[in-house]
Amino acid sequence: MKRNIVAIVALVVVCLAASPSYAAKTCAQSMPAAKAALDQAPASAKKQAALKHYQAAEAALKSGAEKTCLSEVMAVKPALK
Repeated sequence: MKRNIVAIVALVVVCLAASPSYAAKTCAQSMPAAKAALDQAPASAKKQAALKHYQAAEAALKSGAEKTCLSEVMAVKPALK
């Protein structure tokens, strides 16, 4: 019984390590999707609000503030809705 539990735990660990969605994206990796969403959005007040988040993300990326950059880039798509 103990051997089975160890085998299951090992299998779960291997599966999580091999999963590409398990790895966190960096801000630089997330920027192109945010830019594409901005480019496709029609001109509106929502687009302007999203653009401010995108510009803040760019500034944070340049200054090396990864957490700030990620939070700003993740706010782009919701701002467009």
